[in-house]
Amino acid sequence: MTELIVKKSRFIAYASSIADEIEAKAVIDAIEKEHKRCSHVVFAYRVGQLEKYDDASEPSGTAGLPTLSAIKRRELDLVNICFHEKTQAAICSVA
Repeated sequence: MTELIVKKSRFIAYASSIADEIEAKAVIDAIEKEHKRCSHVVFAYRVGQLEKYDDASEPSGTAGLPTLSAIKRRELDLVNICFHEKTQAAICSVA
C-alpha cells in the first residue's frame, strides 16, 4: 500500500499479483469492502491478453485508463492495481 496526499485529498494505492480475472475481482471487492467510505475506487488489471479498467465516476479515460497504460508500459502481467481517494469529508480506514 502507498499513500499520497494532494490538495486535501488522500490517495491510497494497492498493487497485487493475481493469477486470473476471478482473483482480480476478488482483490478489488476486498479492497472496496475495507475502504467503504472512499469516494472513488479506480482499478486496472491485466491477465495475459485480458485488460480491464474502471474510472470510478471520474471523467472517462482519466483514471483507470492511465493506470492500465502504466501497467502496459512496464510490460507487467498478472497484476491488479487499485486506487482509492478520500477527501477530508470522507473518512477511510487504512490498513
